[in-house]
Amino acid sequence: MERRWAQAAQLLVEYEQRLRAHMQFEERHLLAHCRAGRSRWGPEVYLAEHRRIEQFVRKAMERLARARRFGVTAAAMIALLDEEKTLKHVVEHHHEREEKGLFAELRGAA
Repeated sequence: MERRWAQAAQLLVEYEQRLRAHMQFEERHLLAHCRAGRSRWGPEVYLAEHRRIEQFVRKAMERLARARRFGVTAAAMIALLDEEKTLKHVVEHHHEREEKGLFAELRGAA
């Protein structure tokens, strides 16, 4: 809202890097413990959500870059905020699934 586009772009890059590190760790070390029939959701559910989140982050980065290049109109600002809201909702849903499924099952297995 303050139109600090360079800072917004940098924060989005940092967010994407940390989110990617989280997903990579989860895929390498945790999803192997999700077994069909024993887990609430199988690894394919988490993997599909990871790919979807990556897609949303990539689109957000592209839209922000395009808006910065061509100028951020009121319509572009609304589109950026809508994109952020959708990304936030998808990430929150994924984290809720992790808490209820993956992390709870791993606590029980430990």
